[in-house]
Amino acid sequence: MTKVLINGSNELKIEQNGADLLINGTKKGFDLKQLHPGSYHLLYNGVSYNVEVVRSNAKEKKHLIRLNGKVLDIQLRDRYDDLLKELGMDASSSLRVGDLKAPMPGLVVDIPVKEGDQVKKGKHW
Repeated sequence: MTKVLINGSNELKIEQNGADLLINGTKKGFDLKQLHPGSYHLLYNGVSYNVEVVRSNAKEKKHLIRLNGKVLDIQLRDRYDDLLKELGMDASSSLRVGDLKAPMPGLVVDIPVKEGDQVKKGKHW
């Protein structure tokens, strides 16, 4: 399942079940055709839409699209993104200084430096 956040507030849960598209658990009919790179025609529940990808950042899963002339900011999240957020390892957490997070529990048995020591990147103890 993928969560789609539209303009920072409207969240949809999208799943593909074989040839069916489920949006918030409800089966929806759709047909998507690429007209040329970055431009698509979408037939969704009997309504026609012109879709243009204005800007796309696959690494951050952020996309800016124009849907029938209206610009939408789209953020995609999957179960792995949710897990990283739960563990405090998502992109927004990486901007905070002071917290050290690990993807799994562990036990610190030794800290080979003292407060005030200079630590260099890539140095292994």
